[in-house]
Amino acid sequence: MRTVMKIVLTAFMMPNPLLSQCLVSVDGTVVNELGDPLPGAKLSLVEDKVYIHQQLTKKYFQADSTGHFTAEESISSPGTYWIMAMKPDEGYPDNRLSFYLDREPPRVALECGQPRSGIVVRLGPKVAYVRQLTIIDAQTGLPVENAGITLRRVSRPVEWTSLDALFLKRAVQGKTLDLNLAVPSEVDISYEITAPGYDTSPRAILHLKPLQNLNLEVMLQRTSQSTTQSP
Repeated sequence: MRTVMKIVLTAFMMPNPLLSQCLVSVDGTVVNELGDPLPGAKLSLVEDKVYIHQQLTKKYFQADSTGHFTAEESISSPGTYWIMAMKPDEGYPDNRLSFYLDREPPRVALECGQPRSGIVVRLGPKVAYVRQLTIIDAQTGLPVENAGITLRRVSRPVEWTSLDALFLKRAVQGKTLDLNLAVPSEVDISYEITAPGYDTSPRAILHLKPLQNLNLEVMLQRTSQSTTQSP
């Protein structure tokens, strides 16, 4: 009986993380690459971790008509957080994905009862778009199924994005894939196409202007083994 009572008392004495949380607040302005306010941009508070941008909650905060925002969150302990932002309809994708991160986002040290103000979050430049992708068999001229594309920043190759075969197969229209894939502009981006039974396409480089639209056509060569086995 004493053992049971001891366990029960211990459970009641353990700290409840929900009770230890406190409200913190940050306010500031979102601007574009020219320094102009960016009305309607969405923001979130994110834990300060390398490559893994873990949002505190699923809550987003929206900038008003002057680009001003106020963000309030509950945190369990003081710490340093990033302020991430996006406005995809104007060419500014979610920069929680480091592939789209052109500059380090603002870091803020959040502590209970100490609001932070005057933070400036800068987005841009606007992205470019790969609107369509055509992948064909160099031997037959027929569309290649089960292909995938991977794009990387040349200067920071660990930062990349990809679309796998399942996504591309859903997007196919005849030989053409309708992607509307956002690509960082004003920087070198490499891309490769892969497909089972084919050699990986030679690495090619894109350097696109903001809001530029590009249609890609890529021809894949069958691997020597696949060619040998073909009737």
